[in-house]
Amino acid sequence: FCAVLIFSAADEVLLTFVLNPVLGEFPRGWRQVGHVVVEYFLFVCWLLAAEVMIACFARALCAGDRPENQKQWVIHDTLRGDHGHPVSESAIVFPHTREKSVARIGQLEVFVTVEDLERQASERRTKCWSMLFAHMAGFAMISAGGDLQHSEFFRENWIFSLLSV
Repeated sequence: FCAVLIFSAADEVLLTFVLNPVLGEFPRGWRQVGHVVVEYFLFVCWLLAAEVMIACFARALCAGDRPENQKQWVIHDTLRGDHGHPVSESAIVFPHTREKSVARIGQLEVFVTVEDLERQASERRTKCWSMLFAHMAGFAMISAGGDLQHSEFFRENWIFSLLSV
């Protein structure tokens, strides 16, 4: 839903302040072709923004100072409010296990697992921004395709409209 709002706002600002003053509100002829070309250019810009954001958050482009393999014991009980919170080594009941164990927190024993919290946070950020920018690129493509189908050539015959798809 956020992608729709962000894309719609950016597209309306571009149309209102850039394209409409230069090409006219309902362009015909070469102005309509220019409008379609600008819409496709916007699609490429949103797609490149998505790729850069994915590469940056996945640390392929922007190398961060993340220490490797920062695994720690965390609570692994989805019904608890503190699910995913770190647990100290001294609370582990069976410390000799590798990935799963039980920890004593207060008077309760809860399941714990070894997880890399920094890696999980990085994956969540990457998924979030990639999904947002990919949707905005998709909406830009839909908008460009709609503008293409409304051009004079494609309005002449319904079969021509199928060519743009």
